[in-house]
Formats: sequence, C-alpha cells, structure tokens
Amino acid sequence: MNIEKIKSEVRIELLTIQKDLIILVDSREKEKFRTKYIKYWEDKGFKTFVKRLETGDYSFVYKGVDYSNRFSIDKKAHVSELIGNLTEERFKRELERAEKFDYFSFCVETGRLSDIYEGKYSSNIKTKSAIALLETMKNKFQVDFIDGIFLPEYIYYKIHYYLRSCLIRTKMIQ
Repeated sequence: MNIEKIKSEVRIELLTIQKDLIILVDSREKEKFRTKYIKYWEDKGFKTFVKRLETGDYSFVYKGVDYSNRFSIDKKAHVSELIGNLTEERFKRELERAEKFDYFSFCVETGRLSDIYEGKYSSNIKTKSAIALLETMKNKFQVDFIDGIFLPEYIYYKIHYYLRSCLIRTKMIQ
C-alpha cells in the first residue's frame, strides 16, 4: 500500500468522524482556556458544546451518544495543581467515578514528571508522598505531561483514537 493512499484514507476517516462529533467542555473550566480551545476547535470545523461534566474537563458526543460517562480527560494547568489536588476529597471522589470509565486521563499542561521527583512544585505535600500518590494514580489512569504540546490538538487526537478503536471493535469502520 502506498503512502499517499494511506494518507487519503486517514483524511477520509478524520472527516467522517468529525462531522458527527461534538467535543464537550466542562462549564467549570476556566473561561480563558475554554474560549481559546473552543475557538481552536471551531476554526478547525469541529462542533463544541459547554456543559457541566461530572468527571473531567473534556469528553464528546458522537452520533448523538454521550460518551462523558465512559471517556474523559482532566486537565491540570501545571504540576503544582496536580499535586495539590491529590489529597482533596473532591478529587478523590472524581477518581472513584473515573475508575468505571473505559478511558480517563490527566494531562498536565506545563511541567514535567521530573518536576515531581525533584520536588519542583508548590505544595505542602512532601516529595516522597507526592511520588507515592502519583505512582498509585498512574497504575489506574493515564497521566500525560504534555509540556510544549498544544492542548486542544492533544485532546482531539485522544478523542479520535479512542472513538476509532470503539468503531473498529463494533465493526463500524475497518
């Protein structure tokens, strides 16, 4: 199979999924992020909808089916926010809900995993405790440090490839 044919098939697949996809954004997400990300997605031709999500900050609807109880991405602006949340009751309840999801991930927009191991964060949590909490969390959920990657594009591709795998499993696409 030649590379041009593969590229063409991928473009067709992306457009096919895109026309029936609505990206959900949690209404509690900070306005400056919400506005910036929605503008990016809408400029790319995606539909968006703002609503309160019980778990996480981003999810989607595809062909009228709401996936927000199966798929979610929770954004943390920086490492200190993630570490600060680790001991909060609200955060623990969110993790309990997320355990039932097919896919749940945290993305840390700025900072690196090494920042946690080196204690480069603002929190009263000691480094060893932060590492233990984080590693325990990583055993259950995906945690991505995406410093330098444009977040709206990252979120879209996470949605796309999760949805693609669902459609392949149900034989809706090849």
